[in-house]
Amino acid sequence: MTEFSYSNVNDDTPVLVGSSQLTDKRGVDGFNYLDILKEVSRKALSDCEASTNINEHIDTVAVIRFVADTPHRDSATSNLWGYPNMPRSLSNSLGLSASNEIYTTTGGNSPQIALNELTKRIKDKQIECALLAGGEALDTFVGRLNESKGYDIFGKAITRILNRYPSWKANVIGDEPREKFNFKHKNFFSILSYSLE
Repeated sequence: MTEFSYSNVNDDTPVLVGSSQLTDKRGVDGFNYLDILKEVSRKALSDCEASTNINEHIDTVAVIRFVADTPHRDSATSNLWGYPNMPRSLSNSLGLSASNEIYTTTGGNSPQIALNELTKRIKDKQIECALLAGGEALDTFVGRLNESKGYDIFGKAITRILNRYPSWKANVIGDEPREKFNFKHKNFFSILSYSLE
């Protein structure tokens, strides 16, 4: 077996020092968008097993854009999204003082593109240490159709969308009560129970 010496590695060589993955199967009690990122980021920072407080060295927070955060902020669904700056929200929730924030586009290749960009910036000495986080909360949005998950806002937004695009239809699926929200539109359907079989 060949021995490897780290003494030949340049100080500005990008290195992945921690990672984490989270699958939240709690349904209605599941994490919201920010909580997903916060929890998985805490686990990744712990995975670093650094001898120093790595949080003090993070100068960049990058977040992969959620599907729920539409790219056109003036769209009918923009009120569904409660975070005007997700990288800053994540940074603040973790107690970081990152001076750089990156919020990517939505897409399957966005994590790799972001990682490539961060490693280039580290190599070029533009940044020292970065936190890259991403996730989705589609299951918890579907699982909890009440005010705490924005169902009231969703109803108003989907009504605007259906008015703008009359050929579209919206189906809301679930077997729990819809609290006091009852939205009326000819193309808005609420299916109270369903089976995947």
